[in-house]
Amino acid sequence: MIGDSKASGSSIAELRRFDGQVHVMTSDPSKPVPGKSAAASVPAASGSYTAPAAARPEDTLPARPPLQDIQKSVTNFHLATDGDSNAQQYWPAVSEQFPNYEAFWQNLVVPMTKRIDLPPGRLGRHGRRDNIADNLWIVSYLNYSVFLNLVGAFEHLSQPVILSVGNFYTHLASACDLAEEFLLRVHLLIAECRGEHVLELERDTNQEFLEKA
Repeated sequence: MIGDSKASGSSIAELRRFDGQVHVMTSDPSKPVPGKSAAASVPAASGSYTAPAAARPEDTLPARPPLQDIQKSVTNFHLATDGDSNAQQYWPAVSEQFPNYEAFWQNLVVPMTKRIDLPPGRLGRHGRRDNIADNLWIVSYLNYSVFLNLVGAFEHLSQPVILSVGNFYTHLASACDLAEEFLLRVHLLIAECRGEHVLELERDTNQEFLEKA
């Protein structure tokens, strides 16, 4: 249910993917420079090109288990031990009122992260796995934001200050807004997986919009 990235309020952190490719130019790459290997003879577009170092054994991910094994293993992950620092600290505060939070987190968030690839205690286990669709990853951001706002409301109840009454309801209102967006996106994801079209939620073309305006 959480995405292990700290997003709060009704905003969603913008997702960015940076391409580390090196683009090189050569007039005839099939003709290496005498005395040099073909790789070394290719000039870089700007600056010098250094071939990447060979992967170290500790950087190599183990073979991923079959899907059925993953589905069975996710039940062994728990927020109290495998969540990020916020989840580990505050899960006991919301677990009684929101027990399905962990079930959703186990079945959706855990498989999207490197927890299924890396052993406990390994740096980077909370990170996003390669080839995870943005629309799926955003759902985890929304879910995590709901969690953080519930935690904020809990904090103002537990340690009230002068403005706690207003802040308490502000956090609850934000959690409700985010929950609506979360449910909408989950509905669209399920419909997409089933090959169904949700006509009332599809974007209008420019012409359709102008006709309705």
